[in-house]
Amino acid sequence: GAHWLRRQEPQLFERTARVAEVHAFLVLQLTGEFATSWASADPTGFFDLGHHRYSTEILDVLGLGAGQMPRAERPGTVLGRVSASAAEATGLGAGTPVVAGGGDGQAAGLGTGTLGAGSAYLNLGTASVSGVYSPDYATDPAFRTMASLSGDGFIFEVCLRTGTFLVDWFVKGVFGA
Repeated sequence: GAHWLRRQEPQLFERTARVAEVHAFLVLQLTGEFATSWASADPTGFFDLGHHRYSTEILDVLGLGAGQMPRAERPGTVLGRVSASAAEATGLGAGTPVVAGGGDGQAAGLGTGTLGAGSAYLNLGTASVSGVYSPDYATDPAFRTMASLSGDGFIFEVCLRTGTFLVDWFVKGVFGA
């Protein structure tokens, strides 16, 4: 990302006006607004999820300013509306609201109602992903802390990359099925 660009392409880095993750880039293309959600800003490593703001300490180390980062809003916030030119290019309706979203794990939490204390989800696919809701911010090497797409609270997520392959292996190995 930005650190690599600063070291490998310093002239290009100096000319960099904005730094965006995929969500912010798509919002910009669709609406003309340079904005994202807390949930999408967090994985960049520049965002202080516990305080819902970019970390000036990290940005300073990277030689970036807060003005280069997209405006970060609560998940569910309308960030803008599809412009006429984006509507023509995509087939979406002009004026359609573009909402601050998040990643697939966060969407799984929202879709399964993992929105309050004691709720959790398990998603089995290429990877096995599970998450538990917490009203309080915490970090630990055992899990990844993400913003809940409800806009309140956090999801503590773990991911096992072998997913259903591991489940299949276990069932065949233990039960001979």
